[in-house]
Amino acid sequence: MTRNESAKAGELLRDLVGVVDEVVLVDSSDEWSIKDLEEPLKAFGHSHVLRLPPLGLAELYRSYALSKVCGEWVLLLDSDERINDALKRDIRRIVTESSADALMIQRQPVDESRGETPSGSQGIPWYKTRLFRRSRAQFFGLVHEQPTVRGSIRSLPPEYKMIHYVNSKTYWSKARRYIKLDVLLGRWRYDRFGQDSSLIRWGLGLYVKLRGKRLSDEVSPFDLYLIKRLAARGFKKLTYAPNEYLRRKVSLISSLSPATKRFSFDVWGDVQRFKGAIGYLELNSESVWGSLWDCYRAKNLPPDDFFLYKVMEKFYERNPDYPLDVDPIKVLKELNSAADKVFPETVSLAPRDGLVKQKRVNELFEGE
Repeated sequence: MTRNESAKAGELLRDLVGVVDEVVLVDSSDEWSIKDLEEPLKAFGHSHVLRLPPLGLAELYRSYALSKVCGEWVLLLDSDERINDALKRDIRRIVTESSADALMIQRQPVDESRGETPSGSQGIPWYKTRLFRRSRAQFFGLVHEQPTVRGSIRSLPPEYKMIHYVNSKTYWSKARRYIKLDVLLGRWRYDRFGQDSSLIRWGLGLYVKLRGKRLSDEVSPFDLYLIKRLAARGFKKLTYAPNEYLRRKVSLISSLSPATKRFSFDVWGDVQRFKGAIGYLELNSESVWGSLWDCYRAKNLPPDDFFLYKVMEKFYERNPDYPLDVDPIKVLKELNSAADKVFPETVSLAPRDGLVKQKRVNELFEGE
């Protein structure tokens, strides 16, 4: 998956020569150029290059890309990721001998803005499911989504790594985009919690009832932090504090007007009927992807705003009698205004193209 990074994508392809037999490359760049990709693509026996409209979230492309894969085992990488030499050397043996349906790889962040190298990284590694059987994996289109695997998942030994090159200076710019998208893709209801314990589920139901709420209601910030604290283990129950990412997400959603907050929660609930945005917007359809290009060019919105607009448009198409009179363009304006306040450090980092298209959101609003 790549966007406006054809040089990095070319580097990734060259790094995988002799490691994989087939490549499916998804590019959502504003200006298309295959110049940096032609030479490395020739090194693979089979390749697909998919030119798709930008939607602001890599996870939205994965199901469609997966449908183009011919082989059974899939290694999923973004243009800023690499696998280490040990995994390059042994990956064929690993997938041949494995009885699992998916394998988790330790992902090691390397902050290029601080001059870090893979051997000198100070980041905390964690595992990601990035090597899996095509026939056993599924994506639904959610922020930070891991594949849903029908079958067994195992972790590879820590000697096998995936290097993730990051830039801490632009972290909150990306986080802003993800959290904006989560306003329609990642909310919390009370009935989401306690699914693995009938006792916890009973206790939560009683608590919610005493608070005069329903399990289908959105979790309040106070209750969300309380649930997170109770779910922590050992002494962490006493020391729990929400991380900055969660705190900002809660802050952004809480700052929305009552009408926008209610509307966006209802849209999220409708999306959840399809488990994510891929099924909701029918993003497994080639014809849908084709039609999105014309719409994207006509709307002239930033990719994440365009995606949010299409989700809201779909909601009204599915719910023509929805009682609240909410204008999607006004929602985008309010959402971006709230994001400016929650992420003040990102305003000056916005790309010029994003600023121009954000001006377009304001113009549409003012034209109402």
